[in-house]
Amino acid sequence: MKKTALSLLVAASVSHASGMFSVGHKNFGFHIGQDNAYGNNYTVIGVNVSYFLIDNLSTGLGYQTWL
Repeated sequence: MKKTALSLLVAASVSHASGMFSVGHKNFGFHIGQDNAYGNNYTVIGVNVSYFLIDNLSTGLGYQTWL
C-alpha cells in the first residue's frame, strides 16, 4: 500500500511539472553573507546558474568565494 501511494504521488508530481521546473527554464542566483572559521570573520559571495534539461531535472554551475 505504501509503495502504491508513493508511486502515485511521484507520478502526479512529475505529470504536473510546469513553470519554473519545466524543460528549458533557466535559474540565476546571487548570494552574499558572513561566516566565520578558525576565529576569523569572512564575507561570502557567490553566484550560480542552472538549466532544466527535462522537467524537474536541472544541471548547473556555481562559484563561491570567501573574502
